[in-house]
Amino acid sequence: MNPSGPQLIDIHAPSAPSWWPPAPGWWLVVVVVLVLVALLLRTLRRRARYNATRRVFASELDSLCARHPANQQNAARVAGLAVLLRRIACHHQPAARALQGEAWLRYLDGKLADRPFSTGVGRLLLDAPYRPQVSTNDADALFTLVRSQLARWARPAHV
Repeated sequence: MNPSGPQLIDIHAPSAPSWWPPAPGWWLVVVVVLVLVALLLRTLRRRARYNATRRVFASELDSLCARHPANQQNAARVAGLAVLLRRIACHHQPAARALQGEAWLRYLDGKLADRPFSTGVGRLLLDAPYRPQVSTNDADALFTLVRSQLARWARPAHV
């Protein structure tokens, strides 16, 4: 070899790739994770708000039981239940505000096969204001029915 020939430079390895900007696959992963976190937060927020509302209505039902003891003021107990049911129904579906009479009872029955409001003890909601007395058994049965209705409404399909 000719020592006076052209001087060759050593081969250098390419520099390591930088971490920024990430590859397109990492962008996709970040977007998917952000969407999943947003959906999770939305679901948790809805559930927390719904559970808080359900607890408020359950505590109002309990306080109604405490304010109007059994064997006394049965008509007032039933009237309080009617008001509370109306508030709960309007909270769930604002269109229920306009319902009256039989349509109101059919709405409360919903998809229940035995129709406890239209044909059962739930008729007290319509009849109690016009009765001279309401029996304790009927009022207690109505309280039980309202509790079951509240539990049924407490299972939302959208959350």
